[in-house]
Amino acid sequence: MSDTLRRRAAPHSASAKHEPQQAFSPIRKGPVLATPLDWLYAAVKLTRPHTIVHTTLAPMAVTAMALGGYGQLVHIPGDIWANLLLVQFGFMMANVWIVGINQIYDIDIDQINKAELPLPAGILSIKQAWVIITTALMVGTSCIMLGTSNNLIRGLWAFGTFLGTLYSIPSVRGKNSAMYTCMAITFCRGVIFPTCIYANVIDHFRPGASYLAPDISYVILFSIFWVLAISIFKDLPDVKGDLAHGSSNTLPLTIGIPNTVRLCMAIMFSPLVFSMVLTPTTYMLIWHTTLAAVLAIGWAQMDYTSKASLTAFYRVVVWNSLYLEYLLLPVTASVARLAF
Repeated sequence: MSDTLRRRAAPHSASAKHEPQQAFSPIRKGPVLATPLDWLYAAVKLTRPHTIVHTTLAPMAVTAMALGGYGQLVHIPGDIWANLLLVQFGFMMANVWIVGINQIYDIDIDQINKAELPLPAGILSIKQAWVIITTALMVGTSCIMLGTSNNLIRGLWAFGTFLGTLYSIPSVRGKNSAMYTCMAITFCRGVIFPTCIYANVIDHFRPGASYLAPDISYVILFSIFWVLAISIFKDLPDVKGDLAHGSSNTLPLTIGIPNTVRLCMAIMFSPLVFSMVLTPTTYMLIWHTTLAAVLAIGWAQMDYTSKASLTAFYRVVVWNSLYLEYLLLPVTASVARLAF
């Protein structure tokens, strides 16, 4: 390990001595869980709930956007709702598989970076984790096959799941490459996911219409920028564990934490600025100026040497801003049509 990398990570490592230990769940440790509620809690923790929120909100917002607003959701017939939800649930289960297999192969690193997770904390055994994520993969596959006959959607779902698997498995370990990490996460969450959800809605309500209409084009462009930033930012709180296990290819260890934060902020600010320049409506100006201000305030308060500060900004500010952007998609995307 080079002296340069050690120096860049040193402030972060030193800060750990002064930060309070994270509180663990009251669940009894060990591979055998005491009650069904304990098991459910551990399984939910394994799914990384902040990613599940995204895979829940985004489909609802994209569906509403495609139909002209949230009010249209109540008019969807029950049988069509069933098919839409099957596809959406299929993507959610693929997400569980991808984040779960990553935790299985990252136990040693997570004992330093994310000791509160069920595997490094000893709440779940590896065998139990495999049962959970394998079940999720099988359920997800069944949902996609039952929910749509569109081979494009099926193929993209399978390809995205494949990319997510290659990210973690030891024989490939795509996460060791910063380029692969950015490409895989951005393509899966930023392109495949919204495109497939939108295409499934179009198949039911506007057969033959383009899958790359102006509204979904806006969603994809915005998602690409923000998911790219997330794919980089997620490594910032993990510098200590990555350094301890010889993983020196992440951007924070390559260019340093401050430069990585600046890069992520520039990426996230870009679509906000572009949207206001291309569609300078009152709504777009107010909403994206507000969002930019929230990011700027959070950035100004960030402590580059504190894992807690970096994690809080990533989880609370970045992810919640993404959730809000998705919730407002039916309005934002309709306004953005003016740019196309």
